[in-house]
Amino acid sequence: MGYGSLKSDQNPSYLRRKIKTEPLDLSTVEMNYEEPEKPKSQRPLGVQQAPTYFPTDEEFRQPLKYIESITAEGRKYGIIKIIPPRGWRPTFSIDSEVLGDSFLDMALNSMEGRFRANLTYLDQLFKFHKQKGSFIKSLPQIDKHPVDLYRLKRAVESRGGYHKACEKRRWEEICRELGYSQAGKCFSNAVTSLKTIYQKYNLPYDIYLEKIKNSPKNQKDDDKKRLKTKASPNVLNKTSTPCKTEKNDLLDDLDNEINNNSIKREPCIDKNEEEIIDDNKMLYNVTNKEKLSEKRNTRHVQKETNKIATNNLKSSNTDTEDMDSTSIKNKSKKICEKCRKEADSSSVLCYSCGIRYHIYCLEYSLTNIPKREWYCNKCFLGTSDFGFEDGNTYSLKQFQEKANLFKKKYFAKKQSTKKQSYPSETEVEEEFWKLIENTNVATEVEYGADIHSTTHGSGFPTLEKNPLDSYSSDPWNLNILPLSPDSLLRHIKTNISGMTTPWLYVGMCFSAFCWHNEDHYTYSINYQHFGETKTWYGIPDSDADLFEQIMENTMPELFEQQPDLLFQLVTMISPAKLLDEGVRVYAIDQHANQFVVTFPQAYHAGFNHGVSLNLKY
Repeated sequence: MGYGSLKSDQNPSYLRRKIKTEPLDLSTVEMNYEEPEKPKSQRPLGVQQAPTYFPTDEEFRQPLKYIESITAEGRKYGIIKIIPPRGWRPTFSIDSEVLGDSFLDMALNSMEGRFRANLTYLDQLFKFHKQKGSFIKSLPQIDKHPVDLYRLKRAVESRGGYHKACEKRRWEEICRELGYSQAGKCFSNAVTSLKTIYQKYNLPYDIYLEKIKNSPKNQKDDDKKRLKTKASPNVLNKTSTPCKTEKNDLLDDLDNEINNNSIKREPCIDKNEEEIIDDNKMLYNVTNKEKLSEKRNTRHVQKETNKIATNNLKSSNTDTEDMDSTSIKNKSKKICEKCRKEADSSSVLCYSCGIRYHIYCLEYSLTNIPKREWYCNKCFLGTSDFGFEDGNTYSLKQFQEKANLFKKKYFAKKQSTKKQSYPSETEVEEEFWKLIENTNVATEVEYGADIHSTTHGSGFPTLEKNPLDSYSSDPWNLNILPLSPDSLLRHIKTNISGMTTPWLYVGMCFSAFCWHNEDHYTYSINYQHFGETKTWYGIPDSDADLFEQIMENTMPELFEQQPDLLFQLVTMISPAKLLDEGVRVYAIDQHANQFVVTFPQAYHAGFNHGVSLNLKY
């Protein structure tokens, strides 16, 4: 399953592969972890340990039969670890002098689904008021503290909405849930203020969304979306990379000083179409911020799409293409998208897609042409697609140097200046989840994910290049394991990257892979060539439905706009939250020269403690 990234064509891989650099010194990395296995009696977050298996030499000769023999027990955990017999150590075979693929930039807290849902909601809420002629300069406050409008919205929703909350007098409950004082006049004032804030900020947006959802056109689009989702397994989305739409510009719109007089009316004037276009051009060129905002609205080309996936895309998007072609015709003919009549001076032009509408044809009517840029419903609501930005290109040695320096500096700040030691696995794990859930600071790391082994080598020797090396034909060599006699994948006559052809992963401290299960509910086998610990979390397949339900309930806005969110490998949620909701979660720590197996339909996620190189199919 592929990661979401925004790939650039400025430095194509066939050019990068010709550049030679200093090779990686293998003596500087852990190649064969031989410490006795010590199960942890207690892990961070209350997660229990998944089992580790030690096959005998005889059992180890037949990989898939051995995995089959432990499947009944292993599926109860979703993941397990296999430690090869002593002495098994395949030859490492990668030209580490050759530059690798571009790595992915990861802002850790952006992966946390609840945080991303909060920012997405606030961003759209601010745009809504701005589009209506009002501008939210800053968040409202109670007792000199800003009100979390997203939490307020969720609290009201959980009580049946605004009108139900008023009818049943639930505002005191809502106020307490948001953490305001429960005593005396101050609490009474807080209740009144919170209700007023909701009326002023959230309620108009609620009404707008309700109109959009109940519009006949939107209901038809929803039906099509549901049919497409059910009709196909979404193979394209699982093997390609999602695109990231504009980053939330909420922080750019928020002032540092918070005040209650936060909504200001923006003047509206009548304009003809040419003036609207001129205004849009002027606004676009005024500041770098506006340029960046427009750039972020542009969807990027996907990293890779094979011929089969391309055909599936063309087939499944027939209705969308027809609709888009109609919109293009309407745009060229200067007619209203909704009523199909000629656009006139009472028309408004979408700043993003350029489609025209009469102001009286909109779900919410405008009395005048907005002075500021205006977005149609389709562009305004968007899809909340999210992916990781393309990072730098490194050789293994270059990445090792950067990653080691990052970890050293990061934990040096956390430890006492008098006594500094290398952080333990527990310390790194605890710090990782703190960073994931830190809404104030975005710590960025890089990850080499989904690197094609056909281009860069798999790390295992091959019969073509190393015919005399016994490990070239070893049954646990992941180049040949997918095509072994016991594997159904041998019947596939074409290479499928990540399934019949393994992928490489190069990690640094805190780089992560988000919750997902494998394409077509297959097994996955992951081998660590070298490096520091890689922590895995697994959920048994029997809890998969409950996990999906919890994810949707926790961040409904993200799933509403992007139903295939879990196919994209871009969303994290703490195992502690899942355990609280009744989902069973287990963990395992993988080291050099060890295998991790995930079972069909088992969701899994994890992160790296430092520099590591893994191979997975």
